[in-house]
Amino acid sequence: MNKSSFKEVKIDNEENLTLSTLGIGTLNEEYQCYGDFWQYNSIKYALLSGGMNFIDTGSHFRAQRGELMTGLALRTLFEKFGMQRNEVFVSSK
Repeated sequence: MNKSSFKEVKIDNEENLTLSTLGIGTLNEEYQCYGDFWQYNSIKYALLSGGMNFIDTGSHFRAQRGELMTGLALRTLFEKFGMQRNEVFVSSK
């Protein structure tokens, strides 16, 4: 993991977040040919690489499939790989 790939972001007077400067986004309708398995694995391996901790998704992406695949990937990371919830930042629109 390259420490320069992460930045401290102040969220209030007492707490900072450490966010990767690169994130992964979920797919919209235009790219649905790649499918859920591709998206699930992309999220999982991107976070396991240690190079990023930021996921961007939205309920309007592929009729909530983006958020569903994000949730399934996170469950796998938490339960099977021991990642903690406070290590990941999820942005949902």
